[in-house]
Amino acid sequence: MGVDSAGWYGSIYASMQVQRTTKSLLDLNFGGHINYFSGKDLVLLVGNIGLIQGEGESFSNSGFLHLRYTHEAADWLEWEYFTQLQYNSLTKIDSRWLTGLGPRLVLMEYDNAQVYFGTLYMFEREILSDPEEQHYDHRLSSYLSFSLRPQETVSFISTTYVQPRIDMWGDYRILNENALELLITERLRFNIQFNMSYDRVPPPAVPSLTYRLLNGLRYTF
Repeated sequence: MGVDSAGWYGSIYASMQVQRTTKSLLDLNFGGHINYFSGKDLVLLVGNIGLIQGEGESFSNSGFLHLRYTHEAADWLEWEYFTQLQYNSLTKIDSRWLTGLGPRLVLMEYDNAQVYFGTLYMFEREILSDPEEQHYDHRLSSYLSFSLRPQETVSFISTTYVQPRIDMWGDYRILNENALELLITERLRFNIQFNMSYDRVPPPAVPSLTYRLLNGLRYTF
């Protein structure tokens, strides 16, 4: 699970990003996470809110809240259950609620390198704006995740998701999330993130490919 001992863990962060969706933007992000680990069980809560400025406008338009429970069934197998609520007006998402469950396989796990593969069932309720639409879809959410720690002061995590609709395989999303952290002090880290999303069937007037580049500081506790 990537946690060494039982107890509470967490972090808070602030970051700045350059983003391209329907506009060129400067995006300030604030958020954090907290988790509790006990034996074979891990509970994780993650939140984020984005403050956007660009092309003469200033507004808050994106955020998410993610809750996940992981149970270690064996050294090589974990079960995951999650729910998530998000919104993003730039991609015309008034709200998107996700919930799902499934197995995660531990392909490799060492002190300085871990590789995981998961394949989960996911139900999605999505409300879009301009024009107003509602979708209720069943998807698979398969992902490959790996983390590297070549030195004590450097860590890198990359996760790629593929999320097709079960009843229409041509409607799929590919998400790639990358984070590089450099240790400044025992609890303070410099964080660089690059996230990319490809939506095969995006909302009207929203590009299929979007990305975010973030630079910021993270404080752990």
